[in-house]
Amino acid sequence: PDRDRREALAERAAGQLAPVCGLVTGREDAGHVTMLWSVSRSAPASFCVDADGCALVLGDALPRGASERATARELSEAWLSPSGKPTVYDGFYAAVASRNDVLLAGGDVLGLFPICYATSGDVLIMGSASATFGLHPLFGHAMDVEAMFGHLLTGGPFDGRTMRKGVHRLAAGSLLRWCNGVAREVAHYVPPAARVTGTPTFASELERYDAAVDQAVGRHGGLHPDITVLLSGGRDSRLLAGYLARTGIKARALTLGAATDHDASCAAEVARTLGMKRKREEIPYGEFPDYADRNAHWEMLAGGMSTVHTWGTSDILREKGGAVLSGYVFEARQITPLPHDSAGMLAWTYGHAIAPERLRALVVEPLRPVVDAVAAAVRARLASMSSETGGDVDAERSWRWLLAVYARFHSGAVPWRLSFGAWPVLPILDQALLEMMLSMPPEFLASRRMQDAVLCARFPELARLPLDRNSNDVSPLVPTLRQRVSSAFGRARPGGEETERRYYARMYDFDNAGWRAIRRAAEPGRDAMTQWFDRTVLVSMVPAPQTAAAHADPIAAGFAPKMLTGFMRACVTGDLNP
Repeated sequence: PDRDRREALAERAAGQLAPVCGLVTGREDAGHVTMLWSVSRSAPASFCVDADGCALVLGDALPRGASERATARELSEAWLSPSGKPTVYDGFYAAVASRNDVLLAGGDVLGLFPICYATSGDVLIMGSASATFGLHPLFGHAMDVEAMFGHLLTGGPFDGRTMRKGVHRLAAGSLLRWCNGVAREVAHYVPPAARVTGTPTFASELERYDAAVDQAVGRHGGLHPDITVLLSGGRDSRLLAGYLARTGIKARALTLGAATDHDASCAAEVARTLGMKRKREEIPYGEFPDYADRNAHWEMLAGGMSTVHTWGTSDILREKGGAVLSGYVFEARQITPLPHDSAGMLAWTYGHAIAPERLRALVVEPLRPVVDAVAAAVRARLASMSSETGGDVDAERSWRWLLAVYARFHSGAVPWRLSFGAWPVLPILDQALLEMMLSMPPEFLASRRMQDAVLCARFPELARLPLDRNSNDVSPLVPTLRQRVSSAFGRARPGGEETERRYYARMYDFDNAGWRAIRRAAEPGRDAMTQWFDRTVLVSMVPAPQTAAAHADPIAAGFAPKMLTGFMRACVTGDLNP
């Protein structure tokens, strides 16, 4: 209610809202609500203020089946109407609408756009990052130790608890409702239980899949006249680029990596075949420490640091702006079948984080009961999903756990970073497409069987091109006889020296030059970590920068040490305080 004080707080926060330079900032006030934002120049943004309230939409909030995004006024009317349920929108977006004493906030159906909030008395503060929350006198920078262990066990904010004490991340598919000084999360969209009706054939399901992906790519991509395809040499981006080209939407392609990478060489052939102008860029290792600091400060280590290099993709995209179509999270229902039993799914989860027994050995003795309690909560949360899914309980539980715990905070963390360069276009954030996949026999989708069949049937010219399979085998889906004979290209050896041609293996390697630079920058934080962790065990998991970790599998073995290195760096920057 003190306007002068609120003005001072708003001015202070506005100057610290931008993770990168060159963003467009805005501010609107309505009654007791102040809205501040900082977005890329090409980001879709709509806001309205009137005598009753205000609303803000950042991104593509698409009414189901519509081809035009909702304005802030339209969304406000749809969400705050007393006569019905708030509309669920497709697309990558975040929105807030306030009228009188009621405020609603939410985002995309999978919760990829981060929305954090905290309350104190009759004050609510919220935003896509909690970094500025501490600027308000009612909210500090204290760390939540239990939340830290939740991050280490699952790789993200377990049960919505961020590393900042009292700050929560809004659950996927929920709206935050603030009324009479009370905030609560309200269920908004829950993907329906997987149910197959009748006895569909693979051919009939291919027709449905083709139509649903075609429609989603056309609707979401068609919103942006200036669009880049983040084109790798693999399946997802190849398939989506094919659909985009089929709709007649003109796009350019961006490929990351060295010219000799399988990724780059395969993507070059796809772009040439589709008639797309393509640019290849490399993410500089020298910038890795800056990317790590952005992750620690703006994301509070929510993604576990595994994809921290993608902040570099955002920097590259900023040169062109516009929008960027990518396959992030598109594969979630189409990968190799997940374990159905709880023990197997937990083991899968810990393989991408830190297992309880390993974490228990890592922490100092007084904190081991806390680890045990958080590990028990993780087990209970997975078990509770059985009562929430319906259908084939075990299979559904594993898939929904994958979305909630892994996909959302690892690959799903990337689009928000990209948004500071070009606005993300994600066809998977489409209710019709999601629900089509959930009504299809899972064995048709598993191990990318349907994707491969659609590529062969609808885009045969792309199926005949070399395919990056995350290995040294880049044989096409439909190889020639000559390609069958020599399906594995192996590693190039220019000048007689072995060169790694798998892009992902180089970028994720804990021993690469970029990660060595992060490790050097983080090393001064090792001493601060001893308040929580045993030094000897920590050294065994995170060796000194001059010591090679020599991981046999750069991805699987890298999750734990990268998280811990991020924590060490956050201790140096002051983003992690006891």
